[in-house]
Amino acid sequence: MKSVPLRFKKNESCIYAGHGGTEYACYKKDSNFSFKSIKIPIAYFSQLLTDYFDGQEATAYEKKLLDGISKVPVTPIMEQILAETSQFTQYRGGLGYLYLDGKLLELLSIYLGEVLELDILMGKKCFHVQNGTDCHYGS
Repeated sequence: MKSVPLRFKKNESCIYAGHGGTEYACYKKDSNFSFKSIKIPIAYFSQLLTDYFDGQEATAYEKKLLDGISKVPVTPIMEQILAETSQFTQYRGGLGYLYLDGKLLELLSIYLGEVLELDILMGKKCFHVQNGTDCHYGS
């Protein structure tokens, strides 16, 4: 996968398919930024979508989130869940990973809700076509 620069603003979150290598962030000196990155294998992400959504909906989400870069504002509840992820060290071994999986599912559900809400507010209509899902702006 080709490496593409990703630009985002303070209090902005995104989901994208990484390129499998080392990723880094650049920002202005003395900036007040806080970064939190959660990486999961694409196969696991795809499996989550197929486990919780019907085929057409899972395909639409996967296309939207993995074929490009989907950004939404960081909400207060997202900030809370991200802060809670550091508490996984209170648990031993597999319990810590189970805790993190729960937080990941919380974040993903909120994130997908925000993506859908943004699409609705922007008047974006999605429909299924023979070879995939197309999304268009308009009324």
